[in-house]
Amino acid sequence: MRHGHAIKLALSSPSQPEEARQGPERRKHRRAQAPVSCRPVGMQALAKNTTALDVSLGGVRIYSDRTLRVGATLTLELHTEEFPPVTCTTEIARIELLAPEAPALFGVALRFVDLHPVAIEVLRHQLGRDPSWRP
Repeated sequence: MRHGHAIKLALSSPSQPEEARQGPERRKHRRAQAPVSCRPVGMQALAKNTTALDVSLGGVRIYSDRTLRVGATLTLELHTEEFPPVTCTTEIARIELLAPEAPALFGVALRFVDLHPVAIEVLRHQLGRDPSWRP
């Protein structure tokens, strides 16, 4: 593949139904809290707090005050302090109603379905897997 082309991430079929998988074992990639801010492309922020709850190479969990639909796609800009924003396409995998005292109404789990190679490297850097990388 030539540099500058997007990578379509294959969404493999789980060996067991989504309902049967519980806890960390349902995740293919290790999650971490990383300094990443997420904003939807072409619309206002989904919540006042745009910082990701956690992020992995497979997806990101964010806050939302808007009602969203599982299965819908959402194009996000991922912002970090060190690098220019990168854009990715996500699919809404899960939506959780949060407690009244939480910073938003919902916690939304998003699965990455289209990531540019530079976006993958930015995430790897933010997750501490490749701290020496620079664009």
